[in-house]
Amino acid sequence: MRCFRQALFWAALLAMPAAGDGPGRAESPGALDFRFVGRYQLRRQVKLKDGKAFRVAIDPMVYRVYTDGVTIRLFGGEESEGFTAFTIYRNDGVLVPSSEAVFETVPGVQARSMVGNVLKQLNLTRARLTLTKFPAFSELVQVTYAARIPDEGGSRPQPPTIASP
Repeated sequence: MRCFRQALFWAALLAMPAAGDGPGRAESPGALDFRFVGRYQLRRQVKLKDGKAFRVAIDPMVYRVYTDGVTIRLFGGEESEGFTAFTIYRNDGVLVPSSEAVFETVPGVQARSMVGNVLKQLNLTRARLTLTKFPAFSELVQVTYAARIPDEGGSRPQPPTIASP
């Protein structure tokens, strides 16, 4: 039953309603139709090299996530207007550890971004965000983990207005 409810959540999230409907939409003409998904608090960051993990010192940061059902926009920081765009390539679930050496598939999406010879892989579920960076000319792989922050009284931040190209 839990999995069914989560599947319904992600189906509703990825549905493409008409432009301009509901909260969390850009109001200006020409703005892209992105819906607010949630805010995720950075929890930890590790770098991997030769099979060894090294923790990275981090500053507190909140990611804001928006989607139009095809693209995910990941904004860093509360007031940041800059974002990284990820193209969704799987929406049938994300494999997550449920206990030691046991994994389960939970509703979620997987997306990727390739900018400047850096491949970024995004796994997004209702509860967590995992961002993995694979630089082209480095042996280091960076993994960032963030946990969802509950919505405050049902308020949804408006997405930044970004004009269509």
